[in-house]
Amino acid sequence: FPSHDNARVFVVDSINGIMVFDLFATYIKTIPIKQVPEVKVQDKSLFYLKGGRMNRYNWQTAQMASFSLPDSSRVLRMSIEKERIFLLKPDSVYCYSY
Repeated sequence: FPSHDNARVFVVDSINGIMVFDLFATYIKTIPIKQVPEVKVQDKSLFYLKGGRMNRYNWQTAQMASFSLPDSSRVLRMSIEKERIFLLKPDSVYCYSY
């Protein structure tokens, strides 16, 4: 799925990584984050779930951070909005503040 931050377009390729393009479709680089189904872009960070943890990657500085979640099993989708993390599970939606 493509995501964007109004200056860059991020295309998730679970085999090769996350490809970064400018708004004119000029390739910039590939971020070596593999085997993730989706990422969410917020400011200069990419958020994604992997290994039961929420991960944040700053695409400008290449700094990574990883956070534990109370229960990340059976997550179908996730979203980040205004300092909140939403996890969609088969039976409900969970909301966490960060």
